[in-house]
Amino acid sequence: MPQDIAAWADLAGAAAMVIIVGIAARADAQERSISHAALGRMALGAGAFLCAKWAVLGILPTGAEIALMVLTGAALCAMLLGRAFVARGDVTVVMITVVLVPAVDGIPAVVVALAVGFAASVVFHASRTLVPNMLELARTGRVFAGIEDSGARKAAAFFLVHRRRPGERFCFAAEESGGGRRRLVLLPGDMDGADIEARTEYVSSAIPFMVPYFIGSCAAAGLAVLGLAG
Repeated sequence: MPQDIAAWADLAGAAAMVIIVGIAARADAQERSISHAALGRMALGAGAFLCAKWAVLGILPTGAEIALMVLTGAALCAMLLGRAFVARGDVTVVMITVVLVPAVDGIPAVVVALAVGFAASVVFHASRTLVPNMLELARTGRVFAGIEDSGARKAAAFFLVHRRRPGERFCFAAEESGGGRRRLVLLPGDMDGADIEARTEYVSSAIPFMVPYFIGSCAAAGLAVLGLAG
């Protein structure tokens, strides 16, 4: 078990990271966006935590912590102003978690969280796209019925596009019609909301980034706990 205040502060930071990313993940899964108010509360909470940590430990913030706080504030301001590059708030949340748990055994916690999150997103994507396509191919002997496109594009789409499931929300239309033909769209455009047009049979999934990142954050926090407890 941790024996000093600094260790407990690090544990509290890990817990705060999991809570903040969990809130963001829930919002991202439900609406594919994080409200400005929620982002503001997250940033203020992270800032208050760091100030309390410095006061309790009687230490001054490091240059890296100051830089990260400035970047977090800049990202939040850009978010509140509606800048496109942080339109969904992902960048802001990642920066907030960076300042809460700077490193795990010398490795930046954000690297652990992003690496595990990427692996989780690959699994999510495979379960929503690749596996259904494989099952359809095994059951019917073909995929993308009714689509007139080249074999190469269909082969690429096998890993990116799937048949829309009833009631599926937040996805990209993956087909287009023209000249009496239906063709696949491999690069997604604007995301369709909950009321995606019924005539769009094939879509590509919009995986909420914060959900796999939450899994990665839990992994980073777990490693931090194990390292401190050991």
